[in-house]
Amino acid sequence: MGDFGEIHHADKLPYSASSDDGPLHTVSLTSYSLSAFQTTYADFDVYTLATGKPKIAMGKRDTYRRPDAPAGVSWQEARGYCRWLGTQLGLPMDLPTEAQWEYAARNRGAMQVYPTDNGEIDDGRNVPSYEQLKELARKDQLLTSSGPMTGGLYPPNPLGLHDLIANGYEWTLDWYDAGYYKNSPRQNPSGPAQGTEKVLRSYSNVSGETLAMVSMSFTRQHRPPRPRADPHQDGAAEGVNENRHTTVRCASNDPRPLQP
Repeated sequence: MGDFGEIHHADKLPYSASSDDGPLHTVSLTSYSLSAFQTTYADFDVYTLATGKPKIAMGKRDTYRRPDAPAGVSWQEARGYCRWLGTQLGLPMDLPTEAQWEYAARNRGAMQVYPTDNGEIDDGRNVPSYEQLKELARKDQLLTSSGPMTGGLYPPNPLGLHDLIANGYEWTLDWYDAGYYKNSPRQNPSGPAQGTEKVLRSYSNVSGETLAMVSMSFTRQHRPPRPRADPHQDGAAEGVNENRHTTVRCASNDPRPLQP
């Protein structure tokens, strides 16, 4: 787990300049399952209706809310959804740990730099191009071209998992600690016992040129679990969902393979 550039490169240089994605270390995981798609607004509306919670992202200019786009949620909302879903299905469901997320993104731990269908970035084919993003933003009348788009538009990774490289930062169960990998346990690591920020994986919806630098299979992001609205963000004053770029993909910790 972590940046494996030191193995790939003769000069033992890492792929990224970040210091929090190392050192490279061995992890062993109990079998689990991961959702093929990010949770959409349509999915999340079922949860809020069933539990009597208010709908999310109902601001007057929240154009990011579309039924087939990934739901923009806080960490607490993301975990609440996964655990509720587990009760409906009779499964031990939760947010994935970042170790579970990375193992799946790397096609069962293979040393693939990018979590795409071929481990590479083919701008416009397996990730969106700048031109495609502009067209999608125009079509959906989004405030910016980095807003989340319809899920599943590009090929999944070899395990059938869609949108692992972009279309929303994905919450994980773990608290964030930049130095955690130095002391990570080998078996089923789940992050530090406490912290102020949670680990996110993947990235927001940007083109392949940017993704090549910011969204590798081992790249770690971090953010407070319930971020405050930023008045300087586009649309914040008009009530746009401050969590619009953070979404959720659930994990089942039942070791038995799930049937479709």
